Amino acid sequence: MIEELIWLIALSIITAILLVYHRTRDPLHPMIFIGPMMLYIYALVPFSVYKSGELLDLFPDAAALESALLFTLLSVTLFAAGCLRPRVSSRGPKQGGGSLTLSPLIRKRLAIVGSILGSIGLGVFLYRLALSGGLTQVYSRPKGGAASLVSGYFTVAPLLTIPATFLLFLSRHGQRPKASFVFLILALLSPHWVQGLLGGSRGPTFLAMGSLFLGWFIIGSRRPPLRAVLVVLVGTGILMMFLKAHRQELYVGAEEPVEFKGWREMLVPARGVKDHASIFSLGGIVAARHHGYCLWGKGIAVQLFVRAIPRQIWPNKYEDVGMSWMVTRPGSLGLSSPQWRQALGWEPNAGSAAGFVLSAFLEFGWGGLVLAYLLGWGYGALWRRSIMFGGIWSILYAEAFIVSVYLTTQGLISAWGYRFLYLAVPTVILWRVTVLPGGRDMPTPSIHPSVPEGNRA
Repeated sequence: MIEELIWLIALSIITAILLVYHRTRDPLHPMIFIGPMMLYIYALVPFSVYKSGELLDLFPDAAALESALLFTLLSVTLFAAGCLRPRVSSRGPKQGGGSLTLSPLIRKRLAIVGSILGSIGLGVFLYRLALSGGLTQVYSRPKGGAASLVSGYFTVAPLLTIPATFLLFLSRHGQRPKASFVFLILALLSPHWVQGLLGGSRGPTFLAMGSLFLGWFIIGSRRPPLRAVLVVLVGTGILMMFLKAHRQELYVGAEEPVEFKGWREMLVPARGVKDHASIFSLGGIVAARHHGYCLWGKGIAVQLFVRAIPRQIWPNKYEDVGMSWMVTRPGSLGLSSPQWRQALGWEPNAGSAAGFVLSAFLEFGWGGLVLAYLLGWGYGALWRRSIMFGGIWSILYAEAFIVSVYLTTQGLISAWGYRFLYLAVPTVILWRVTVLPGGRDMPTPSIHPSVPEGNRA
């Protein structure tokens, strides 16, 4: 039954991808870029590990593994159903065609605010590098890492370069970008390129690639061809897997050359995958079920509200709410080493992370299926609004696009939600200040020039 469940997971995701493209003809629909990531994490890697025989070694209780796979199947199916739910009405307003323009004043405001916001993010990154001894010192070891600042808000400030680049791209809508503009964008995205390529970090690499890709189409206000989306997704995926496979070898001053691993070993690992997001997700579900462990939304509440309070104000915030493990034992899910070994016979590596499926189960048990549906619906709703209204919705959807890599590989709120909010909140505020002074609405460009006929309700 294990192999059959893995096949059903793959079939569900592939069917959703084909169905959504047949219905919308939109290569930027969320299932087009999230679907392949779910297929890889929740079907391809587990199938490879199963065929190698290691999956049953890691999960000797076949019934418990089947239950975890069943929850995964239902989660990805409901996520896809949620994505498919929002449709574009042919009677609704369609702002954001290629004929709409921005006034010179609005373009100037967007450029100024984008430049200021980007300068803050880039400046904090350079300051952290200088504080830690410079680029060579920071990335002279695997994974790198500059010194943390007085507040986490400052430490993650380089993320501000993402909305900054989208605002700058929008300021050039319909215009041919100059070489100086391209250089500015690459410079603003350098914190993510550097951390991605020298630190072997997949997330920042996806952020940089996605920002460049979507930004180009924000300038042109046209939908990219499916072939271009697939090439970018596949190329970025291979690069990310290369970085993960060779993370310990990628650093400044490495004496040994990078030994390129075989394609199969790099793309689809079969052994030694205990810390892989795919296996950790299944293991976390099995361990939580074994001990009847459920957070009942407490983890989400802590990440959204407690984490937002600076330590200078509340020094022992995690300890006071009984969630100290989030800092002292990340990746444990709040379970002790004996509990992990009792449930599985092994325990995950420190810092292990998985995607929304495990997070949903950990927070609400089988009720997490509702959360999976709502996540999919949220992406579908953002996609719909980016088509119907453009402007701020196109930027928010672009931000949701680039952080989607964290949805399947890391914590739901701790990684994906936190980053999306950090990008979206300043974007909305600055949009109100620069584009909608006095609250007046204004039609603005969208990366979707028209509503596909096949998608009209």
